[in-house]
Amino acid sequence: MATAKRADIALVGPTGALEILKPRVPQRKIPALLASGLLGPRYHHSAGLLVERDQVERAAALPDTDITHLHTQVGQVFVTRQTCRTPVTGDPTRQWMGVDVFAPLPEQLAATEAWYTIGAQTRAAMRARIHHNGFIPLVSTVSGLVGLCRDIIEVPTEPGLVRFTTRPAGTWSDLVTNHWLPTRQGGPWTWT
Repeated sequence: MATAKRADIALVGPTGALEILKPRVPQRKIPALLASGLLGPRYHHSAGLLVERDQVERAAALPDTDITHLHTQVGQVFVTRQTCRTPVTGDPTRQWMGVDVFAPLPEQLAATEAWYTIGAQTRAAMRARIHHNGFIPLVSTVSGLVGLCRDIIEVPTEPGLVRFTTRPAGTWSDLVTNHWLPTRQGGPWTWT
């Protein structure tokens, strides 16, 4: 993460980003979106966390995912509603949860693949879908902006918190990468 303000480019903080993203993102979610890295490199300054204005404008102009077309191509999608990188203690499988696009991929995967509370019926339906189709698309978002795509290839049968086994996303991810995937308000995940 950069630590100095750059004089050669226009930078914005939460207030400037909110003005650009206001139609898409509520004010309370702007700091997490900036910290996630989804709006480009982050710069620490005495004024707080800053990002490049043109990257925020680029993100604001990204299209929404055509969910009907996505469903036609791959069926339902498991969408995680994440926040920015948040430290985790007492979990030997990961150091943090959330989204940090600048973190090493193994850390991003550890943060995304675990732990979800999913009922037995939903887990059974997911396993049946994997058996039939080979995978379920997994899309991690922060405030609706897509951050990471994977294919879920295994869902545990045991009760309790779920940790998925995933692989790199197939070509379906082109339908959501560099897109917004707005979902209704709700918990940390939805199967839409």
